[in-house]
This record gives sequence, structure tokens and C-alpha cells, in this order.
Amino acid sequence: MVVWLSAVISAQAEVPGAVRAERLVKQLELADKCPDAMYALWQLGSDAVPALSRALRDPRIEVVESACAVLQEMGEVAAPVTTHLQRELGKSEGRRKQALKWALRAVTSQTIAVTSWQGTVVFLDKKGKVVKEYKGFSNLWGVQLLPDGNCLVAQSGGTEIIEVTADGDVVPNPDVELGPGLRAQRMLNGNTLIAGNSSFVRELDAAGKVVWKYDKMGVTATRLLNGHTLVVSSQDKTLVEIGRDGKVVKSWKIPAMVYGVRRLPNGHTLVATRTNHHLLELDADGKTITSTRVIGEPNDVLRYADGMTVIAGKDGVTAYDPAGKELWTHELQWAGCLAR
Repeated sequence: MVVWLSAVISAQAEVPGAVRAERLVKQLELADKCPDAMYALWQLGSDAVPALSRALRDPRIEVVESACAVLQEMGEVAAPVTTHLQRELGKSEGRRKQALKWALRAVTSQTIAVTSWQGTVVFLDKKGKVVKEYKGFSNLWGVQLLPDGNCLVAQSGGTEIIEVTADGDVVPNPDVELGPGLRAQRMLNGNTLIAGNSSFVRELDAAGKVVWKYDKMGVTATRLLNGHTLVVSSQDKTLVEIGRDGKVVKSWKIPAMVYGVRRLPNGHTLVATRTNHHLLELDADGKTITSTRVIGEPNDVLRYADGMTVIAGKDGVTAYDPAGKELWTHELQWAGCLAR
């Protein structure tokens, strides 16, 4: 029996990625299996792109939205699907069009957005060159790039989360006031996940109603494709992963003063630790795989598919190659959050 089971596991591991992707895409129509299928498709990377591309033609909006959410998370890995996204976008409307716009922006954009506590949002290209910047805000922390060219900006110190246009103007008279927060993540369904120093982590729907919450303060929160939520709890110096049912799935002790975490497709998690000037990479069990000293006091981190790592911290934004060699630095006083 043990031998047979081992053979089955081995056979599953040897299934080509493209074949697994086809099977997973078929699960996007099943509400109970869709979130885990989305997460698994993201982990497959480029092997899943052809199957996801075909899913964009599905008549069911739920399947299209799920496929687009995965492509959005993949970013430049899914660049080969650009032409197909553009073609589908040209003949779509409503929710389908919105979902395709989210995916298209993510797979084609090379822009890195970074906030400064001095009230500036700076947009850099992948080589560190300034593309544009917005000035005149206060206590900036979180930022997210939206598909229409706007960005969502979180201002600390009790200041309202706002949406800023592509020209740097605040969107006037929003339909819903999101309240204060350090980080805000707008999702494809229109809901917004918010984390802040002085309030519990909450998810608001498009009407501003709280539809999910975690009853602890969190300095950052990220919704993953499988519906789980990564939260850095400032109260007990812990990184927690919360399941769709609201229960803690995993919990890891982390150093003090952590504001930036990123889940990687391989299941590892990057943790930027300001107090000891290090970037940690934790495996799925929370064990430290690597601990790399970086410039300044890091607040956030991004990693590209090609291995380039970008870190925002006290003295600005610095990019490193996969071997840890510094590629470029953009000086910026107290850079806070990164987005692309």
C-alpha cells in the first residue's frame, strides 16, 4: 500500500505543468475549488499562461474574473498573453472589460510606485529612472496601482485613504469613504482590504460595508489568490496567515518593526525587517532560508520573476540582482510602500 501510494504521488509530481494547468482551469467554475485552483495556477507560472489565455473566452464571467486575477498576480510572467487580452478587451464590456483591464495593466506595466513619508508618490521604471511623481500629500504610506491609471493611496496618522488620478489629482467626492489606514488593497471584485496601526484589519465592499475583519491591529494585510490573508500583527510581533473561514492557518514569530511582506509563488515569504536591516526569506513552515543585510531600514520589498529584488527604506529605493549585487538606488527620504 505504501509503495502504491508513493507511486501515485510520484506520478502526480511528474504531470507536465501545462496539463496540470488545464485541469486547474476547469476548477475555476467550481466555487469550492476555485480559490485553491487560482493559487495553484499562479504557482505554475508560465506553464499556466496558455490555459488561462483560453479561459478568457469563457462565457461565464466568474471564470474570466478568476483567470484575470491570476494573470494580474503573475505580472510580467504572463506577458505572452498581452495580445489576447487586448483582443478580448476590444469586444467586452461591464465586469468582463474591467477584469481584462486589471490583467492587462499588470502584465504590461514595468512601473514601480513608491511612497515617501514626506508626501510624494514616485513612479520609477525597472531601471530606477523617474517616470513621474505626485507631490503635496501628507504622511504617505501605502500605494496600489489601479487599471485605469489611477492609484489608491493610504495616508497614515488618521488621514483618509484616497484615490488619485493619473494626473496626480485627488478623485473628488468618492462614493464611499474608506477611512484611515497604512495599507489598502483594492481587489478585482471592488472590495478594499485595509490595515492600519490603530484599527482592526477590515474588508469593505463597494458600498463601504464591512464584509470581513480580523480583530487585531495589523500594519499590513495582503489578500492572496486562495482567499487567505497575510497580516503583520504589530501587537505580538507575528506574521499570521488567516484562512477563508477567518481562522489562523499559520503563524510565525518575526522581528519587531516589520512593515513589508510578500508571498512568492514557491510558497516562501519575503519579510523586510527595519530594526535589523535585513531581508528574510521564510519557507512554508516559517523557517528562515536566507537572511540578507540590505541598505538602510527596509519598509517594503518586491521581487520580479527574473530575480531582481527592490527594497524601499529610510534612504530610498534600491534594486538588487539575484546574487545580491546592487543594481541601482533612487534616493528618497523614508520610502514606505512599493507597488507595481
